Order: sequence, then C-alpha cells, then structure tokens
Amino acid sequence: MADLDPNLALLFPLAFVAGLFLTSALSAAPAEPALIWPDTPSYRLLKASAAPEVNGQASLDDPVWAAAEALGPLVSDCVPESTERRSEIRMLEHEGTLYILALFTDPDPSSIAPGDTALAPTKDDEQPVVDDSLEFYYATGSGRSFPYVRIRLSAGGVATVTNYLKPYSRWKLWFPEEDIDASGIVLKTAVTSDGWRLAAAIPMAEFEISSGGFYANFVRHRKADESRFAWVDLKGI
Repeated sequence: MADLDPNLALLFPLAFVAGLFLTSALSAAPAEPALIWPDTPSYRLLKASAAPEVNGQASLDDPVWAAAEALGPLVSDCVPESTERRSEIRMLEHEGTLYILALFTDPDPSSIAPGDTALAPTKDDEQPVVDDSLEFYYATGSGRSFPYVRIRLSAGGVATVTNYLKPYSRWKLWFPEEDIDASGIVLKTAVTSDGWRLAAAIPMAEFEISSGGFYANFVRHRKADESRFAWVDLKGI
C-alpha cells in the first residue's frame, strides 16, 4: 500500500464532463486507506470549446468563465468563509490547458500582501502565511499516493511549482521535494477595490495533470489574519 502524507489526504476527486465522475472511474481500483473526512466533494470540469480571457481583468463577464461551475465554499476548521472574505474559484479545460479563475473578496484590500518570491521548503502545516496566495494541490497519479504537486499562485503574479516526492520526516535533514520550472504557467493578477483576482493557464501535459480526472484541493492564504481556507477542510492536518 502506498504511503500517504497528511497533506495528500487533502486531495479529493474532481469530475470531468465525460459522462463519469472520477469516483466511479476508480471503483474497480484496489481499495485505498479510508479518507480522513467522510465526505469527498467532486467538481465537474468544463471542457470548453474556446479559451477564456487570462488577464488581470478576467471576470464572469466572459461567457466562457461564466459557464464553468463555482467550486466551494472554502472552509477552515469546519467554519466556512464569511461573505466579507469570500472566495470564488472556477476551472475549465480547453485543448490540453487547465484554466483557473479565482475571485477573492477582502475586507481590507489595502492589507493584501502580493508576494514575489518562492517560499523556503518546510512542512506545509508549519509554513507561515507570508502573503496572499492560492495553492492548487493535485496528485499526478490515479490515487492519493505520492508524488503530488503544489502550484502556488501569489497575488503578486508569481507562480511556483513543487513536487512532493515522499512523506516529510522530522528526522531527515533534507526535504523530499523538488522545485519544478513554472515558466510554462501564464498567471495574471490584479488587486481590486474589494479584493484581488487571478487568472491562470496551466499546460496539463507539462505538469502531469490527468485529462481523465485527478485528486485535488485548493487553499487560500490571507496574510492579514494568517488564515488558510480550503476546499477540503485542513482540520486535523
């Protein structure tokens, strides 16, 4: 049985518009360890006939973005986000590219910390909240076992990619992870009067994102209150 890192338990199925949910597609696979949470949300990823806008003005005024389902709500310790700091995340696929639109409301836009550098390697639950950002975690295989990848998208428009190779150990002096060249990701961000937004285009084959369904999670970081809200709750991690 493959090792599972606590962070990897964050990754849950996304469903593609192909007639089958990932949970059904995996029904014939060998049994995996029980999930920490009893509910496993799924998401239907739109296969769009056209690419959406990817710029700092990207919004739901674009009919391509508007056609994608909203993922959410984000929660922290079983408590959903308040309306004054709401997150709306949408995804779609077009010709082998994964597109992500995230609209973040913030009660104090002047406090948004853009972030312009990669974080130093450390265990995720010990990572300080150093800026406002969105992290996209996904497993590169067909299940929740290693390796898995974190794509970190900062409000300052910087994308970093880390491949987690195996479970973290406090008794090792090296980190079982490696940086991946993120130059293939197109990321556009903007701070607005009520928060900030991002639009990203990620080549799926280059970053080993399966077109047949994958396990994933999103985590929003907010520097002002050092909070983390996730699609699948981080409670217990």
